[in-house]
Amino acid sequence: MKKVFLAVMFLVAARLAAQEQNAVQSMILDGKTQFEAAYKNWSRDEMINAKAIFERALAVEPENVDALYWKAYADYRLTIRSLYGSDKNEEMAEELVEEGIKTLEAAIKISPNHSECLALIGTLTGMKISFNPISGMWLGPKSNGYYDEAVKANPKNPRAFHLKGIGKLNTPAMFGGGADKAIPEFEKALALYKEQKTEASSLLPDWGYDECLTFTGNAYAALKDNDKAAIYYKEALAINPDSRQAKAGLAKLESAK
Repeated sequence: MKKVFLAVMFLVAARLAAQEQNAVQSMILDGKTQFEAAYKNWSRDEMINAKAIFERALAVEPENVDALYWKAYADYRLTIRSLYGSDKNEEMAEELVEEGIKTLEAAIKISPNHSECLALIGTLTGMKISFNPISGMWLGPKSNGYYDEAVKANPKNPRAFHLKGIGKLNTPAMFGGGADKAIPEFEKALALYKEQKTEASSLLPDWGYDECLTFTGNAYAALKDNDKAAIYYKEALAINPDSRQAKAGLAKLESAK
C-alpha cells in the first residue's frame, strides 16, 4: 500500500510540474506577443507592462532561460526607446543596459552555449560604450568576444551576424569598424534570415530581418551609395511597412537629393 501511495504521489507531482511548466511557457509567449506589439507602438508603458510578464514567469521559474532571454531583450528594446524616444532618458537607458547584462549573465551561467544570449549580451556590452566612450578600449574587445562565441555556438543564428554587424557599423574605423566592415556581416545575416523558419507560437527569437535590411541600407548610405541604400530600405518596408528606421532612412535619402 505504501508503494502504491508513493507512486500516486509521484505521478501527481509530475503532472503538477508539467502543468506549471506549460503555464510558464504560455506566459512567456504571451509576453513575447505583447512586447512585439508594444515596441511597434513605440510605447514605453506598454513595453514595461509586457516586460513584467517575463518577470512573473521568472518568479515561478527563476532559471528559465527563455524567460531570462526575453526579459533581457525587453531591456534592450527599452534602452533603444530611452535613447531615441522624444522623452529621451539616458540615465534610464544606462540602468536598463546593466539590468539586461545581469540577466543574460544569469542565463549564460545556466546555458553557456546559448547563441542568442551571447549575441544579445555582446550588443548590450557594446552599448555601454556610449555612456563612457573611453570604456571602448576594453568593452569593445569584450563585446566582439561575445559575438564570436555566439557564432561558434550556432553558425546559423542570423542575429549573431546581424548584431555583430551593428557593432562594426558603430565602431570607428581606427578600431577596425566602419560601414565597409559591417556589410559582410549583414549579408551573412540576411542569407540566414531567408532560411529561418520559426513558428509564430515558438519561444525562439524570430525578430530582426527587416531591421537587418535597414541597417544594411544605413551602411550603404554611410558609403554614399544611396541607390543601394534605397533598395534595402524598401525591402525592409516590404517586410514591415511600419518600420520607423527604414522610413527615416528613405526620407533622409530623399531630402539629400
